[in-house]
Amino acid sequence: MVTGCNKYSISLPGCLSQFNVDNSKAGQIELYGAVPTMQVEKCQDFDVYIKSKDAESCQFVSANVTGFNIYLEKEGPEGLELVSLGVPTQFESSLSFRDNTPTLTTTTVEHAGE
Repeated sequence: MVTGCNKYSISLPGCLSQFNVDNSKAGQIELYGAVPTMQVEKCQDFDVYIKSKDAESCQFVSANVTGFNIYLEKEGPEGLELVSLGVPTQFESSLSFRDNTPTLTTTTVEHAGE
């Protein structure tokens, strides 16, 4: 869990359930292993770098986040290219591939309750 940090960089080898980031500014996280869910709240300028195939299955849940981007390297016509995907807020986003092209599938977060 990352709370209230400014200008940070974290290399995460993976986690068993969920990784949370909140109330933070100007941070980046590199995912090297499986992270089932990453929850990001009240953050500014937050970047996630996907560094392995295992990390590509991460579900991202965000709220009140500005400047949230996901980066990954993919083979392109001129070799490896860094692909940047912007993440909207108040939605759940999943990384997926269509014909080896990375895309984000984004759905509205459903809130359960009465």
